[in-house]
Order: sequence, then C-alpha cells, then structure tokens
Amino acid sequence: MLMRRVPALMILLLAFCLGAAANNARIVRLSMAQGEVELDRNVGQGIEHAIVNTPITSGMRLDTYDGARAEVEFENGGTIRLVGRASVTFRELSMNANGDKITAIDVQHGTVYFDIHHKGDDRFQVSVLGQDVNLDKSAHLRIIADEQTATVAVFKGEAWLDGRGERAAVKKNETLTLESNDPGRYFLAKNIDSLADDQWDRSRSTERDQYASNSGYQYSNTAYGAPYS
Repeated sequence: MLMRRVPALMILLLAFCLGAAANNARIVRLSMAQGEVELDRNVGQGIEHAIVNTPITSGMRLDTYDGARAEVEFENGGTIRLVGRASVTFRELSMNANGDKITAIDVQHGTVYFDIHHKGDDRFQVSVLGQDVNLDKSAHLRIIADEQTATVAVFKGEAWLDGRGERAAVKKNETLTLESNDPGRYFLAKNIDSLADDQWDRSRSTERDQYASNSGYQYSNTAYGAPYS
C-alpha cells in the first residue's frame, strides 16, 4: 500500500503540538493567509513569507499588506484576523502554573478583528496607542489603529480600557476612540460604523463554528471540534 507523503510543515506542527502538550506551553497557529502576509519569527532571520499552520509564539510579529487577509487561531477556537495593511506583535503567549492562558498582543496599525473565547482565569490583553484593552470575558471586537487614532468597536461581549489611572467599559454596540496626542482622554459612542470587511469577519466566524460543530465528537459529555482536536 502506498503511503501519502506528509508535508514537512505538518510534521513540524505535529511536533510542536506534542512538545507544547508535554511542556504545558501554548498552541497557537497561523490558520489562514491570503495575499501578501509576512511573519517575523523573532529568531534573527527577519521578515519571512508566512506559511499556513506555522506555530505562533511569544515575540513574533505578523504583517499583512494591501488586499491581504490573515487569521491566527488559539487553542480554544478563538481567533484574531488582520485585514489589508496591518501589523500585530504577540508580546506574550504563555501559561501559568494553574494552566491559565496569558495572551498579550500589541496592535501596531491597521484593522484587526478579535473573536475571543474566554475561560476561567485566562488573561487576554490588547495594547494600542500605549493603552491596554482587557478582555475579561468572551468578546468579538474590531480595532482600527494608525499613528494618531485608534477605535475599539465591540460587536459582542465587552472590553475594558485600563489606562491613565481609570477603567472604562466598552459594551456591545459601542465604539471607543483614543487619540495619541491626548492620551488622558477617550470618546465613547453608542454605535459602530460598519465596514465592508465586517461581513467577511462574521462569515469567517460562522464557517469556523459550523466546521467545529460538524467535526466534533463527544467524550464524557464534552464536545471536541476545534481544528486542533
């Protein structure tokens, strides 16, 4: 019987997953790359062409360019998605002694969608324009940033701005605006301006949920269906 050849990258991903499980480390991967997508793996080799299924670890930077799209998937099925000219740095992807996941991501610029599945005492923090946005619960939001302005639009759940000595909640269907020249102030609007890419983000989330549901299996009344399973 002929055996199919397994691509080297899949072997690398499998080895990474097995090693991560043994060392209680994180399992995060680049799950989609369309167009010009680049990755700095923080190993001294600079910018490289991004390859789907590449493991994402602390210190890496992901860049997308005009017309490009990329998605990073976390262990629990949560994702972040970059659209067009955007850049994020994965400042920390770790796990503490209790098994709680710690995620810290810096949005450098561009449009980035976060579809976060929160569990227990996990910590998920996004930094933009020098201020921290914390996600204490599951949430779906969009951040758009340039050198002067950033907006945080929450589609579902809520986010918390922690900066300059105060904590402000951004709830469902609200938009928070930050300005670099006035970091002590923020503006909160009771609406979200729609973008053409919002529909793609929603459809991508729906497709992933349907795939997980159709591919899942049951064991001890627990459903497993994420691609990593």
